Amino acid sequence: MQLRDQTITAQGVLSLVAIAVMLGYAAHALQLVPGQGEPAYAQEQIQTEAASTPQEQVKPDLATAKPGIYAGFVLKDGSTFLLRSSWGATYHLDDASKVEAFAGKSVKVTGKLDPTAELIYVEKIEETRA
Repeated sequence: MQLRDQTITAQGVLSLVAIAVMLGYAAHALQLVPGQGEPAYAQEQIQTEAASTPQEQVKPDLATAKPGIYAGFVLKDGSTFLLRSSWGATYHLDDASKVEAFAGKSVKVTGKLDPTAELIYVEKIEETRA
């Protein structure tokens, strides 16, 4: 009987380790790990923007720039609309007629970003779950 008690204890310990590993993975996937303030899709966008040095930065050519996807919450500021990301960055949205119906909602915006003006030229906008 004593051997069986040790086996149950070893299984219990292994189960606890497995649960801890799964919770750690879930926390990392959900960005609940301290020190990580931005979701993975935002980090990719920031890395591409930070790749050029300050001497090399020029105004982006929006005609040839590829559209990006930006997620956040639409806020109304007077007659303009803003997109606030989950990590706190705020961008102006250029086309109020496309955005007005989404005020106060979580959205995914496809468009071109002008980082110097902090402005997204909206090509497509759709509501997402909060």
